[in-house]
Parts: sequence; C-alpha cells; structure tokens
Amino acid sequence: MLGGQPTRLFAWCLLLTFMVLGCGRAEQSSPPTPTRELAQLPTPRPTFTPANPQTTATIAVSPLTPMPGALLRIQGSGFGVSEVVEIQIHPPDGSGTQIVLAGTDNQGNFFVTHTLAENTPLGTYQVVATGKQSAQHATTTFAVAFDPTPTPIVVQIETLLATATPETGGDAFSLYRLTSTLGGVDCTYYGFFGTVQNANGTPRAGVNILVFREGASESQMATTNDEGFWEIVIARSSEDVLPGLWHLVIVEQSVRVSDEIALDMPASCEEGRPNKFKIDWQRIADE
Repeated sequence: MLGGQPTRLFAWCLLLTFMVLGCGRAEQSSPPTPTRELAQLPTPRPTFTPANPQTTATIAVSPLTPMPGALLRIQGSGFGVSEVVEIQIHPPDGSGTQIVLAGTDNQGNFFVTHTLAENTPLGTYQVVATGKQSAQHATTTFAVAFDPTPTPIVVQIETLLATATPETGGDAFSLYRLTSTLGGVDCTYYGFFGTVQNANGTPRAGVNILVFREGASESQMATTNDEGFWEIVIARSSEDVLPGLWHLVIVEQSVRVSDEIALDMPASCEEGRPNKFKIDWQRIADE
C-alpha cells in the first residue's frame, strides 16, 4: 500500500500539469476579434444641373446705347440650372472692371439690372458672362453714348406769343441763352435735367424751368438748387410716358425769359432714341 502512494502522487501531479498547460494554450489560441469594415459613402450629388453641352450660352444687354447713369438690363440663357453667373463689364478705357452676379432659374436663364455711374466713360464696353459651375461662357457689347445732336426745335423768344400758356402769359424777353442740349437712352426715367449758370459761369439758384407737352395740358415746373441743377421726370416707365414734342422755357414772374426749345420724346426707350435730355442755360448778363 505504501509503495503505491508515490505512484499515485506522481500521477496527480502529471494530471495537474496537463490541465495548466491546456488552459494556457486555450488562452493563446483564442481567435482574433473580427474587424468591422466601413460602408462606402455615396458620391455627393452636384447642387446644380449642368447645362446641355449642345446648348450655346447667350447674353444680351439693353439698351444698346445707354447714357451715363442709365440702368442696364442684362439677361442670359443656356447656363446651368440654379448656378451663379459672374458678369464682368469691361470699360473702354481699361479702368476698373465692374462685377455683377446673377442666379439662373430652373431653365438656366437669368435676368439682372445694373446702374452705370454718372461719370462712366463713353465708348464701347465688353460684357463677359461665365457660369461658376458649368463654365458656360457668353459675351456681348454695348456703347455708352451721350448724343450731342438731338437737335431741338428752337422757338425764338419773339414768336412765343403764338404758344403762350396760362403759366407764362403773353409777355417775353430774353435773359438766358441755351448753351448745350444733350440726349441719351436711359430706361430709369423719361425726362429732362440740366444746369443754369450766371453770366460769370457760377451756378444760379432759384431759376424756374417750365416743361409742357405740345397740344396738351400736361406741364411741370422745376427750380434750380444752390448748384444750379434742375430736373423734371415726366415718366418712370414706357407705360406712363406721353410721347410727342415737349417744350422747355425759363420763366421769371410768369414771364418767359429764354428761347423756347422743343424735344421729341419717344414712346419707349427701347426705340433707341434719346428719352432723357440734358439742357443747360446761362444768363446773358447778371443784374
């Protein structure tokens, strides 16, 4: 009996050793934790619809011969849907390029307005429109002009009795002379403006300019300010304008004191004829 105890003890030790080694292998041979793959994100869709590659982008400006300070109407087509179009307006003298931005509609068209500066250079301007996303491209030109020859009908002061109005009466004598008459196209309004100077060339304030339509009762009066400037607007749109001959004369105390001129107002600025006139007078002799 005693002789068998070491054998049993040795067997128990051997069994315990195998159990320990087996647990260690089990821990070492555990399978690795699987990794999770990220799903591929879809390609972002563009925020605009590209223009049809077979469509040619176009741009148009009106009026084609605006005067300084006029309102330009710029429209285009054939660009991408719902994109931004950059419009560059290049002046003839190479001075600062003007930038105008417009947004297209669901057909790739746009419309925007831009007002020219009063001191904008005369000459031919180039307009370049480029779609920011579609890269569609279109160009056109327009010419800023101030026509020095919208020849007025000048009615000499001696003949004014034949066209006397209630505002002016029948007396007339000349204290002012016409120094310049200019005309241009400007769809912002239909009317007249200008200056009056003293004989020494300084501005003359408080001078009344009467404007009235031939054969009708419409008339307006303007008075020069401290800079000698005056302005009369007869219409803001072609729907309101009354075409025909409009007469202008300076009035002091209900007496006509200048030659009377008459200028032909068109029915629409789209006709291309001057609809905005600049008339300057100067007093012949100061008091």
